[in-house]
Amino acid sequence: MGPPPPWRRPQGWGAATGRGRRAGLGALACVSALLTIRATAEAADPTATCLRVSGNAGRRCLGAYVDKVGRCRRVGDTACEEALHAADGELDLVLAQAEAPTLLRCTEAGADALGYTGRDDVPLRIREACVDFAEDLLAIGVAADAGRLEGRPRRCQRRVTHALTRVREAVVRELGPGCIVPAFSGDTCRRTRRDRRVARVRGAAEREILRGCGTDFDALGLAEGPTRAARVAALVDLVIARTRHFTQRVYPPNDLGPTADFDAVLNGSAEARARLAPENVAAIEQLVYRAK
Repeated sequence: MGPPPPWRRPQGWGAATGRGRRAGLGALACVSALLTIRATAEAADPTATCLRVSGNAGRRCLGAYVDKVGRCRRVGDTACEEALHAADGELDLVLAQAEAPTLLRCTEAGADALGYTGRDDVPLRIREACVDFAEDLLAIGVAADAGRLEGRPRRCQRRVTHALTRVREAVVRELGPGCIVPAFSGDTCRRTRRDRRVARVRGAAEREILRGCGTDFDALGLAEGPTRAARVAALVDLVIARTRHFTQRVYPPNDLGPTADFDAVLNGSAEARARLAPENVAAIEQLVYRAK
């Protein structure tokens, strides 16, 4: 439809539409400029590009894997889960979607700078991290006998799943794209703000579980502790710890000095071990074992 005839145009119509067009063109110019700047930056720093793209691929893979498998596992549907794991099934597609971007956007130099053995090693490690940590998180957050739960305990399981999903997403978002990626490129990582945001989500998740489940939480058998509040807090803390390890795996900061050298830790480097708490050494040993 064209513009209205002159005798039907409201007063100031031409000026208003002209301003609108100019504003629209200005917005498009800004977006174009930002895209150009980003493309130029990525071309100048292939390592930062590989870090961002591979990390984001792992992040999407983890969420999709936990969501799809969790739907089956929460109702104890083994046939559903077997179908997901079948050759060319949905999980194969999820994993392929995680591998493709890394092969397209990572260079040999970029992969090497991030600590991988080569460009082809990136999608392999992202895939392994996705599967390993997704299975860990499902084991942590889904009752072993979830298929037998009925009534209020089953509703509690759904509540727990919802709360832990929010925690997982917040930790990956704040630590990966929100901190590791910009810091790697020389920008500021606002750690205090990051930790405050994660703490806020953590508190909200604990309240949601306590209020939504009540005594039914213990029917899931997900955590131990002297009180129900302590058991819920232990569950949420474990999810945060495992998700943080996952995030550092798919967004490798590679800036920890001697503590980033897994071989040094495993081979007994006194300097490397002295800089790590015992639980962190154990975490590194577990991650390296999984990667072999």
